[in-house]
Amino acid sequence: MKEETNYDISPLVQEDQFLEINLSEHRVRLYIAPGVKENYNFQPQTRMEIKCAKWFVINDLPMNKKDSVGKKGHFYMVIPFLRYVALPLISMLAFNL
Repeated sequence: MKEETNYDISPLVQEDQFLEINLSEHRVRLYIAPGVKENYNFQPQTRMEIKCAKWFVINDLPMNKKDSVGKKGHFYMVIPFLRYVALPLISMLAFNL
């Protein structure tokens, strides 16, 4: 993650806590990193992989490819995970507020 965004998430994640899916015959993992400051200035370091890194409201993220049409950003790596994390995260955040 540090290579791609210039942010080291290793102190924030537990290595055994992740969601995993197969996407086009590739295993993809999503780690949840609680505690990242919202005002952190992410700086993508790899060319042609990450255009930008920024925060989005969970409810505003597309839940499928049709939803992402016309929205700024490329969410193709996020969409497969949203059905597993959007509602639980929204519930968790509402409970903690």
